[in-house]
Amino acid sequence: MSTSPKLRQIVKQETRAIHKYTEDLPIMRQIINQFIRPETYYCYLSQLLPIYEILESLEICPDSVEGIAKLCRKDLEKLQQDHGFSEPVIFPITKIYTEYLSKQFDKCALTAHYYVRYLADAKGGQILKSRLSKIGLPTNVYNLEYVTVEKDIDKMIIDVWDESVFLCETHHAFMAYTAILTTICS
Repeated sequence: MSTSPKLRQIVKQETRAIHKYTEDLPIMRQIINQFIRPETYYCYLSQLLPIYEILESLEICPDSVEGIAKLCRKDLEKLQQDHGFSEPVIFPITKIYTEYLSKQFDKCALTAHYYVRYLADAKGGQILKSRLSKIGLPTNVYNLEYVTVEKDIDKMIIDVWDESVFLCETHHAFMAYTAILTTICS
């Protein structure tokens, strides 16, 4: 058994390179530099929505992050209304990842995917939210209280019984997210 702060430090150290790589992807640079087009952002949210939906359906989601799928859907609807976008196209890589999650029954492994997705959205998402709101794009999906999410995630990982599974799955989550982001701008 591990304590969450220790495990969080290990995860942070172990995923530093992939995290940096992800931050430097074209779509992230577009958001940070406030040059993202509404259709690209729409595509981005369209890929996140099925991930949120599957994670929330698996019922191990902390209370502080339930309903993010609903907020994401709200942002997608606003973009559809404002820009006339049609129904979103879900990429094959997103379908593969959500199918992987739906067949994952190891609570430790699923916790790692929650950890990466929701902690990233609660912390890093606040930076994205500030940039996106400056250019008039909807940001409901980032309406997360980081401190609350961090505490809830810590509660989830406090009793992680297999650090190697947890670390491996955090890498899987980062790799899947990176593949999705790369596909958006290709």
